[in-house]
Amino acid sequence: MPFVCAAGALAEAQRCLDCSDHVRGAAAARAAWEQAAAEGREPGLAIRAVTLLLLHLQRSGDDEQTLTEGQRALARLGESQDPASRAELLGAMALSADQLDLLGEALDYSVSALDSAQRSGQPVLQCLALSRLSRAYTRLNNPARGIELGRQALALAEAAGDRDQIFRALTMFADAHSEEGEMLAADGKIDEARARFGLAYESFDRAKRVTTTGDNPYRRCIALVNRGQALAKTGRLHDALQELDVVRSLARQHGFGRILLAEVEMRALALIGLERPAEARQLCEAALADPLVAGNEALAPELQERLYQACKAQGDLAAALRHHELLLKLQQRKFRRRSDAQLRVLLARAEIERSRAEAQRAAHEAQAERERALVLQAERDSLQHKAQQLRRDAHLDVLTGLPNRRALELRLQQQLRAAPAAGLGCLAIIDVDHFKSINDAHGHARGDEVLRALGALLAHGIREPDFIARWGGEEFVALLHGATPQQAYTACERLRQSIAAHHWSGIVPALTVSASIGVHALAVGASLDQTMAGADRALYAAKNGGRNRVVLGGAAPGDAP
Repeated sequence: MPFVCAAGALAEAQRCLDCSDHVRGAAAARAAWEQAAAEGREPGLAIRAVTLLLLHLQRSGDDEQTLTEGQRALARLGESQDPASRAELLGAMALSADQLDLLGEALDYSVSALDSAQRSGQPVLQCLALSRLSRAYTRLNNPARGIELGRQALALAEAAGDRDQIFRALTMFADAHSEEGEMLAADGKIDEARARFGLAYESFDRAKRVTTTGDNPYRRCIALVNRGQALAKTGRLHDALQELDVVRSLARQHGFGRILLAEVEMRALALIGLERPAEARQLCEAALADPLVAGNEALAPELQERLYQACKAQGDLAAALRHHELLLKLQQRKFRRRSDAQLRVLLARAEIERSRAEAQRAAHEAQAERERALVLQAERDSLQHKAQQLRRDAHLDVLTGLPNRRALELRLQQQLRAAPAAGLGCLAIIDVDHFKSINDAHGHARGDEVLRALGALLAHGIREPDFIARWGGEEFVALLHGATPQQAYTACERLRQSIAAHHWSGIVPALTVSASIGVHALAVGASLDQTMAGADRALYAAKNGGRNRVVLGGAAPGDAP
């Protein structure tokens, strides 16, 4: 689009920013920058033009281009930048680096933006830079520092009476509380996490009240998205959906691609949480068909992930697998793009770093935070892996690979606390007859082989909902879910026959193995000891009745019910 002069293009770029026309605004700002350079105008006009260009690119969701143009501007303008303009430029770059998960770079730009803002002496710019820095520390798993900086930003904004900065500070303040809540919840500190989520909700709600119907539509969308997210985290999913209805209308009207994605993601998650996966699936499929969303490659992976979750919740595993495969491909492409952007950022940083002692200190601090984040992530991954392995080992029998006594006790306690209408089921103790004689005659190694083979035989001989575990020694215990005594007796008789008929001579020539089984019906309110004692009495009756038989608790030894 032609402009008569740089000043006219700059005025048009500012007008477009105020009305959220970012496509036309970016073109006008770029033209103003180029014409200012060609006309040899004062550096301030060029600085303002490039700052507007970055704001338009960032708000339209083009974060990689924001960083690229920002790096070019830093290299071209150099020391001609006044502190105030430099603070705005670095702030926009910090936000885009954050969106691309370049967390170390986001911290660097935020620290530098705060340094420039403080040198400018403008409280509003200092407030904005503090809000950016609060966000950077929160993303680097240091929400306590984020809360502290957010509190400083809010105090400055309230003192200045600037509604824009009050809104931003409240948003960052709430984000930090929310992140701290997530970390506490992950550590199992549920009550403390809820308290932090409550603080986050209060700040998001206050930020929403700062906006008005006639306010900047971009800021109003952000306020509604944040409040909707807070409502969802507190379990108010229906209220969250109502909030998102307004977000969708505003985002489509003004072409806010990133906000539209946030709305679709949150709505899909809320619908899945409300057990409406079909609607979530339809929503995501429609979003991918929408040019505003599908045209932005950065948005597609998140939508594919929601489609995968919705299809899985529906039980459509083939579709879930398809979307998961697409998700992996998109994530790989996204990772490559992110790596390229990171390389450009690192190369540009070598050109724009200053020799001032404060800038060096900020660079060292950013590097330390990056390394700390990597170390913490590595340690957390290692601890999670070890914890998972320990949990598995603690509930498995080493010899047979079956669940062990502890796993059975936990399962049985859960089942005894339940009270289904069809009945709890039955418990059976399976004991190998004359197992000591096998060990004495053929050695413990052969005895172990018998137990392993028996464990596999029992595991394959029970139904899907049933549970088999090794109790200890030559004893195994089966939980027959929902089975009546008659059904349990029949199932155990089938197991006994399969044991007797098994080809045991593969372990020791001419070896035969049999088992006695005692069955006891589970009862609501019964203790673990009472239940095991009932099954043990039935097993004792089976042994006394001649072994190699099934006895149901309460029946005469050897008698079928």
